[in-house]
Amino acid sequence: MMRISESYSSLFLCLGLLGCSAASQPAEAVKPDAPTANEALEEKSTGPTCGNVNKTVEPLVVDWKSGTRTDLEVAMQKGVVVMAYGCDGMKVLESCSLEGSYQFAGVTPKEDMIQIENKAELWANLPLSVGNLEGELQGSATIDLAIALVGRRGSLRTHAAKPELKGECGGATHFVRAAHIGAFAMARGERGKVRAAAELFSVGAGGESETKRSMQNKDGDLQDCRTAKPGASEPPGKCAATVRLMLEPILAEPDPSWANGAPALPTKVENPCPEGWSLTEGKCAPSVQAGAPQLCDEKDEAGCKAQCANGSVESCFRSARFAKTDEERIALYQKACDAGFAPACSRLGFSKLSSDQAGGLALLEKA
Repeated sequence: MMRISESYSSLFLCLGLLGCSAASQPAEAVKPDAPTANEALEEKSTGPTCGNVNKTVEPLVVDWKSGTRTDLEVAMQKGVVVMAYGCDGMKVLESCSLEGSYQFAGVTPKEDMIQIENKAELWANLPLSVGNLEGELQGSATIDLAIALVGRRGSLRTHAAKPELKGECGGATHFVRAAHIGAFAMARGERGKVRAAAELFSVGAGGESETKRSMQNKDGDLQDCRTAKPGASEPPGKCAATVRLMLEPILAEPDPSWANGAPALPTKVENPCPEGWSLTEGKCAPSVQAGAPQLCDEKDEAGCKAQCANGSVESCFRSARFAKTDEERIALYQKACDAGFAPACSRLGFSKLSSDQAGGLALLEKA
């Protein structure tokens, strides 16, 4: 399991999935066949099962077809989007609506690289694409996903009840509270081989074999995302793709407390993964994998040191802030950079510019 990420997990890579109830294509509800017992045993991990869908969920939509993502983005320009969401899939109810609108809020650009290695991980992270993508996980092949986020489109609406719905709303279960905006690229990879986000975004641009190009999904431009400014009112150029949604459940009746003013903001989803799985190095992984690398709390010096030693690349990067000497800090950046963590290469490059300009520039180029 490999991850290269620009920290900030709370905003951006919770992978937003709760069992088999997550991300499908909004215009068509699809339910994949469950993995057989033999398949699960061969992978040494069973796939998750569908859990409680009547809660706040945060599904990735990077596996949607471009047309269905476009339909969602157009619907968000017209009002608050209503969804039908459940274990059998998810779709936009185009003839149903709620009053309200969305406003973009920019943040410092963030990048993440995730590698899905087997069918069980595919079930946990992109459950409703198992039928389409499981064939890509043959032998040592993986599914690599690079994500860049620059902000989110959010609604001031924090709650909704069915009497507030307008139009043909049969099957409505959730509304889109917010959408995380940026760019992404998904392509076939190889177990044990780490690729930087820029490399994954360039797949298919030239020089790639037909085998590597057999599975691709991309939206947005990484370079445009890197020009984003925190606080911007709109995303830059070709960096406005919808990457992940925050869905709030629609109640049967209004809550009496709503009459006393707006309720508190929705509770943060602490563990967006299916039951028995937990967020590990940026993706949902089996909780039973004791000792697996965990991303440390950036304020926990001892924890970052321990997780760096345990193999968490980003924890090495975070541990560098606690270094007592320049040599120790550079060594930690070097370790993270060698593992493909781009922000560490950037820090290392700047630190070397004064003494080794060519080497520093090479590292900045790598980042």
